[in-house]
Amino acid sequence: MASVVFMVLAILLSMAARADKPTLQAHSAYQTIVPLTVVPYPCVSVAATGARILLAKDDLVALSTSGAQDSSQSDKQRMAFLAVGRASRLLSKVTPTQDDLGCAVISLDISMEDRDTLFVISELLEEGKAAVVREGRRTPELKIFVDHASSSIMGSENFRFADGTPFLSLTTWVSEATINIKHGLVINDLANAAAQVRHTSSMGVPR
Repeated sequence: MASVVFMVLAILLSMAARADKPTLQAHSAYQTIVPLTVVPYPCVSVAATGARILLAKDDLVALSTSGAQDSSQSDKQRMAFLAVGRASRLLSKVTPTQDDLGCAVISLDISMEDRDTLFVISELLEEGKAAVVREGRRTPELKIFVDHASSSIMGSENFRFADGTPFLSLTTWVSEATINIKHGLVINDLANAAAQVRHTSSMGVPR
């Protein structure tokens, strides 16, 4: 399913590059996140850029067994259905290896297939249900930021440390007609897609 979504993404990006349409002004909305400040045992560890993201294994198990088996109903049910598949794929990547904090390492190849699982990671980060440990350290960060950025053709989320250094980035939606990859939704108005980013983000530039 993920590979099909990203094939559609590639086609839409190509179409968007050629399309003659009004340009939506690029903007960013910054959200401050207070992540977990202790390691959530039993935990799994996902490598990011210059960091590792620690997730509670129990949270992934709960998501993967939430019972959302039908993607054809409401938007909320569709999002729950996607979360089941993504959490299940993450759990399937857990290895017997443990890192120095005692978390099971997830072997995640950020390929066309694995990249879809980043959405469940980003959701847990935004909900404050993940810890972020910077490379070379053993204690979790006390505060992180996510930059919800949008332009005329796509939206993205860029997670950063308090000093502004990015450690995780992902594309969340693309035009045309707009496909929200993260939430599995189709939004018919590009401006509404940007408004959705503004509505779901608490404003405030990182200091």
